Amino acid sequence: MTWVGYGVSFQTPPGATIFPDTSRFAGLPGARVEAFVGGGDVPDFVVNIAARPSRDVEALSTWLDSLRAARNQRLDGKLAQLAPPKTRPVGTFEGRELLPFCGDCAAHEVYVQTDSYRVAFEYSLESGSLLSRLQQDSLYERMLQSVQSSATRLSNKRLKLSGAHK
Repeated sequence: MTWVGYGVSFQTPPGATIFPDTSRFAGLPGARVEAFVGGGDVPDFVVNIAARPSRDVEALSTWLDSLRAARNQRLDGKLAQLAPPKTRPVGTFEGRELLPFCGDCAAHEVYVQTDSYRVAFEYSLESGSLLSRLQQDSLYERMLQSVQSSATRLSNKRLKLSGAHK
């Protein structure tokens, strides 16, 4: 299945369902995509997608630093402080990743900047899944590698429809 929204598109596991939701860590409005991959009673793939319009020229890293500083003021000073984001590839984008404290899970927040939005992908590797953390991580990495501008996706689709090839 392909998600398209907030100026991006990406692939989800087969059978994924989408629900309106608020992001778990950043508290931004958006959607939750879930999929049962390993055959258990809890979804093995859960990613929150949230976006905030970007009407200013502030760089993603600057905006994310101010978001991180505000959250750190509310978090436990010894245990849960957010470290500065790391740069990482996210499909066709250069992304930024935060690793929030999550207890027994491994949480990830990955942000990209489109022409119109700052988009957040939030997910965590959970011990309740029948999939190993390595298998869960592989699912999320495939999703993140498939992220592209939805304008690029539409352009590629038009090329295929017109019979043109790269």
